[in-house]
This record gives sequence, C-alpha cells and structure tokens, in this order.
Amino acid sequence: MDENKKYCVLIDSENLPLDKVGSIFQELSKYGDTPIRRIYGDFSNKKDEKWKAICRDHAITPIQTFNFTSGKNSVDMTLAIDGMEILYTKPHITGIVIASSDSDFTGLARKWREFGKHVIGMGEKKTPASLMQACSIFIYLEALTTNDESAENINGDIDKVSNELKDLVKKILVSNNGDMLISVLKEQILKTKNDFDERIYGYNNVPKFFREEFDFLEVYMEKQNVYRVRFKNESNTEEYKLILKKAVVDILSSSKSKMKMSALNNKLREQNLNYVDAGYNKFKKFLATIEEINIEGESVTLKNKK
Repeated sequence: MDENKKYCVLIDSENLPLDKVGSIFQELSKYGDTPIRRIYGDFSNKKDEKWKAICRDHAITPIQTFNFTSGKNSVDMTLAIDGMEILYTKPHITGIVIASSDSDFTGLARKWREFGKHVIGMGEKKTPASLMQACSIFIYLEALTTNDESAENINGDIDKVSNELKDLVKKILVSNNGDMLISVLKEQILKTKNDFDERIYGYNNVPKFFREEFDFLEVYMEKQNVYRVRFKNESNTEEYKLILKKAVVDILSSSKSKMKMSALNNKLREQNLNYVDAGYNKFKKFLATIEEINIEGESVTLKNKK
C-alpha cells in the first residue's frame, strides 16, 4: 500500500451488491489509504437495513438521502455534490473511488481527473462505457473475490482473451525490444485498456495468465517473485524483425550524423540483436527493408532528419 495516496470512497448503495463491500476495501488496500468512506442511500427503508452492519464492520459513514420528488434520484445528486466538495476543500485527498455502475457519475470522474487526481471506478460489467472510460482505472466487481472464493469461478462468467488484447500485448512488447518486466507490461496495458484485469479471465496469478493465454509469449523468472516476458522463439517471428527495425531507427535517431553500417551493426549487437536471426544473410539486405532510412554506400541515415 502506498501510504502517500489517500482516497475518498463514495458508494452508491442503489447500484452496488451488498456482498461486495468487503472485497472492495480489500482491493483498495493495494492502492492506498481510504480515510473518507461514505455510503449513500435511504437507510430508513427496511430493505437497506443490512447496510447498517456493513457500515459498522468497515467504518463507513452512512449518508441518509430521501427521494422527496418522484423521478429524482437524490442519492446520485448527494454523492456528486459531496464528491465535488471533497475535491475543492480537501487537497490532501489524492484520489476518489466511485463505487457504482451508474453512468450519472461520469462528470464527477472527469472533473477529478481534470484536477490531476486518480480516479478508481468500481462497478459491475453492465457499467456504461462512459463512466468506465472517464476513470483512471476501472475494476469489475465480478473480478473481486472473498477469501473463500477463487477467480477461477467468478459466477461462471469468464471472459475470453480477445485478438485486440493480443495485438496490444505484441505492440507493447515490440516497443520494449521484445523483453520486459511483466509488471510493466500490465501497467502499459492499463494505459490503453483501463479495465484490464486478469481476474475477469479466471486468473489470480498474473504470470500464469500471460503464460497460458498468450501462446506467443515466454514467461520466465528473473529473480524470486520477479517475472519477465518475451516472445517465444523470437528469432523466427515477424515480431523479432519489428524489434530489429525499431532498434535501428532508435539508434539513428540518437546519431548526429550518418553512421557506418559496421558501427550500426555493432550497436545492435550490444543489445543482443542480430540480423542473421531475422533470416537475412546480409546486413545491407536487412536495412533495405526499413522504409524510414536512407542507404548511401556503406553509410545509413534517417530519412527527413534535420
């Protein structure tokens, strides 16, 4: 837990399963402290009496709301007003957790992010995309488990890994020269897909998820509890060629002038990259496949480089 990060947790009791509250705070302990915990609802209603025990067990302040006018949701309005009040008056709070599946809180999430705050959304899979995309990250309640549950049995509702996600992983890995920490890979996935969570695919273990669901990846342990990921048999893949090409462009981008092919090849070897492993018998033949560079005799330069 990062003790420097402090979140206010605002819970919409009308759009949150009662049995997920314990799992929510267990999950949030990974992100930081939660000194402000509030839940909004009409607790005079007998059907909401169970929330009283939840508030007691998890130190949550209940905020009583009444729907005085038919068709008006006072819970949504009160929660949103409190969220804005906290944003403007409590600068020590570094983020907000909006626990709801209601898209009415999209504007609240956007405003917090405009102020540079971290926004965690927590809701069911039915949550509209507008709220999910407004958050820094979004966590599905279906992925949260209690101590007696496992991610392998999330109500039998397991997602399949999409080709879109596989392509994203390939793109990220190529941009990192085909080998990276698995924790960094997950962080970079979240920048593009903020609702990514291996648990919705039935896994509690991140290395196991990447090992079993991505047949083009090799997961290996760098040291105890530190895992890395790379392409399998990368010397025979198109991905390896992309890695080589990117490395060439990066080297030439940092060069102030033309570079001899021999010097460029030495730079690649320093990164353990070899054009022969990409299926070429001549270095110049490999370079000719890179559209971003010019070949002048035995020298190369980046196109349009000033």
